[in-house]
Amino acid sequence: MIAPVARAPVVVPPAAAKVAREFEALFIAQMLRSAHAAGLADDPLAGKDTGFRDMQDQQLAASIAAQSPLGVARLLAVRK
Repeated sequence: MIAPVARAPVVVPPAAAKVAREFEALFIAQMLRSAHAAGLADDPLAGKDTGFRDMQDQQLAASIAAQSPLGVARLLAVRK
């Protein structure tokens, strides 16, 4: 049997981690915009000014990226 290879922990510079989290938030915000455009659920703001919805989506995306990330930031941060 072959023993598993031990891997050294990956050290990610704080600036790279921050940029990766911000990118993940942008990615999530785009997914939310696409969901709104597709009409996947009843939208009380449909047909109205989308400025408020955009701000709400950006905040929601930032919260999702910080609290329960999809993993995009982690993958980007460790890429060399």
